Amino acid sequence: MSFLDPAFLFCFLPITLALFGAAGRFLGPPGGNIILILSTVVFCLPFGWPFVTVVLASALINAVAFVVLIRETRAERARLRTHVFVGTLVFNFALLVTIKYGVIFEGVPVAAPFFAMIATSIPITISFFTFQRMVMLCDAYQRRPEALPLAEPDLRGVLRLGSFSLMFPNLVIGPIVYVSELGGQLCRGRFGRLRRVDFEVAVTLLVIGLAKKVLIADPLNGYVVGPVFGALSAGQKLVPLEAAMGVIGFYAQLYFDFSGYSDIALGIARMFGLVLPLNFNSPLRAAGIMDFYKRWHITLTRVIVKLLFTPLAIAGTRFVMKRGITGGRSKVFTNWLPFLVNFEVIGLWHGARWTYVAFGFCHGLWFILETEVRSTKRWKRFVKRTSARLRLRTGQAITFLPLAISFALFRCGSLRDFSHLMASFYDNWLTVLSDSSGRVLNTREPVMYLGLSFAIIWLLPNAYEFMRNYRPGIITFAVPSTTPRWAACCWRPTLVWAAMVSLLALVVIRSLNAPSPFVYGGF
Repeated sequence: MSFLDPAFLFCFLPITLALFGAAGRFLGPPGGNIILILSTVVFCLPFGWPFVTVVLASALINAVAFVVLIRETRAERARLRTHVFVGTLVFNFALLVTIKYGVIFEGVPVAAPFFAMIATSIPITISFFTFQRMVMLCDAYQRRPEALPLAEPDLRGVLRLGSFSLMFPNLVIGPIVYVSELGGQLCRGRFGRLRRVDFEVAVTLLVIGLAKKVLIADPLNGYVVGPVFGALSAGQKLVPLEAAMGVIGFYAQLYFDFSGYSDIALGIARMFGLVLPLNFNSPLRAAGIMDFYKRWHITLTRVIVKLLFTPLAIAGTRFVMKRGITGGRSKVFTNWLPFLVNFEVIGLWHGARWTYVAFGFCHGLWFILETEVRSTKRWKRFVKRTSARLRLRTGQAITFLPLAISFALFRCGSLRDFSHLMASFYDNWLTVLSDSSGRVLNTREPVMYLGLSFAIIWLLPNAYEFMRNYRPGIITFAVPSTTPRWAACCWRPTLVWAAMVSLLALVVIRSLNAPSPFVYGGF
């Protein structure tokens, strides 16, 4: 089952919402939790029984560990809490690596066939809910106040914890949510009750997300990205303009595809009265790599920082202090190595390919370089002498093309294909104008869809700016808006906006004939 399936949009979702409202009205919050859990099981069934088994088994193991970490308060059991915490994290990581890479249990004769079957039957997007459960354990280990109600020794606590672990809107491709963000919402007395304003915000987000995917991302793939990278993998020569259109086309496609999914997830969750964290905030307008990672795939960025970068930086600081290392050499251990490891993990998180390794390495070096430049006195003098607007526009101009090229690594099947893509830029840029024979792309559709895409990206408010008065999502990083003032419109639940959203929904529905899978469904 997919968010793009008509069966999901017109059958599963309305029925689930109706049952949720009825159960919440007669049973209160526990009724809403029960429907949310059961609907997740039904949602997972089309993926096959191995996926359902892994989802439920993982949820059960992590739930038991969560309760132990919260409720075990005796000082003499501190070692037990540490063992449970580390052991469950290892279990989650081993399960993730097994399914995504198939490298665990290869040498175990009895287990190898079983795990090989599991690995080929389960969507590799298991990484999203695995990361969510790992940060859930961190909140429990730290005994965050918001996590306590989810471990209460009664039915309410069990249902709340089950809802958090098994909430289908963000189960497959995120966003990754902390207990501190969602736990309090699940404990509210009005949880389970449907509200009109939630439904209005939810439908608008849902339609915007579907439009991004169906009306922009899929045509970009069909008219621009697919032909260019298909020709590249087949060894066909590309002219420079075609290569450039393919690179920036995939950059836009990936953004509209994944941010569209995130909008859909936030919209579906909001139907149940739940607000999820934002995952994208106009990342293609970023003015630097540091700014980019505050805007792109935000929930993964913060999880990697919490689980990996921060512990590595702390360990590096302790190492430096113990060895008495000072000056520039200390940065190698306190910043540079943690940054490189952080971005290599982000790259390898997408899969076991050299292109992902290269992506992580390039972004890690870029992040280190920008961090060091921003800490210099020369940069600080530059900031005092220039306006924020000038720095923003200059940063955007410098950042856009390198980011687009680096993301082309994701679309290339190998480093060899990527090198051929880059070599295409050294040919005659006027070839496409002087000789139309053997061209991969036509002119009309690629130009039209690329122009439409970047007009939306650069000029219009994103979904969260557009609906800012109704809290469409939880903001993690506060970043400045770069939307032109004349375009900074604001949505309201009025008849005019309802008519416009309905018209957009009709256009989307007419285009739902054969929707393609989400790009990040392959990660």
